[in-house]
Amino acid sequence: MNEFARVGFNYGSFYYAYILRWQLLSQDQINNRSTIRVQASIYVGANNISWSSGSASLYNTSFGLSNTYYRGETVVNTQDITVYHDSNGNASIYVGGSINTTFVMSGSCGGTITLPQIDRNAPSISLSSKTILEESATFNYSTNSTLDSLQGRLNNGSWQNISMSNPITLSNLTDDTDYTYQIRGKKASNQIWGNSNTISFKTIAGTFTMVSINGSTFKDAEVYIVTENNVEKISKGQYEIIEGDDS
Repeated sequence: MNEFARVGFNYGSFYYAYILRWQLLSQDQINNRSTIRVQASIYVGANNISWSSGSASLYNTSFGLSNTYYRGETVVNTQDITVYHDSNGNASIYVGGSINTTFVMSGSCGGTITLPQIDRNAPSISLSSKTILEESATFNYSTNSTLDSLQGRLNNGSWQNISMSNPITLSNLTDDTDYTYQIRGKKASNQIWGNSNTISFKTIAGTFTMVSINGSTFKDAEVYIVTENNVEKISKGQYEIIEGDDS
């Protein structure tokens, strides 16, 4: 354990001390907290030390002491403390202790314990378009973290759970239509979400609908240019429907 505070006493040629130590037991990245163990001990430099009554404290607990302690160091109290970190993953805690006896040892000490930082960074996610078709779109993504959940949203709508597969494919889109798409991922280690950039895209035009021509309903149709050597599908922007008579 790491010593962080002590109060010492000299009696004749002998040295006595009340010593505080701590150690990190665990860190919970998901809940942004640490558990530490603090310990108080008495050091005796002589063969033994005795008093008629004595008490001590550590952090928020007071306790009684034995009447006699022998040469060396004896642990007199141990506590486990949960410490919550701030939004940046930083945390510190002040822990104090005191001892009060009828002989030699009376005083207090304490110190600030600074805990290792917990990672609170969101994952970095980059989204890029791969293929845009009439009724579907495919995207690639990359990230600097291990993700355990992935969500996407179309046109800035609500987030929907999607497969972790890469690339991502959107289906059932409307041709010749403007869309935006964005994803977000949850970092496995700390469960923090990170958003990707937003991609704007337009599906390829392929079909058109006319209400009627000369009273006859027109259904969806696809337009092609057929030549001797080639068959090419064209988009709406490449043709125009002209209504008129034969004159």
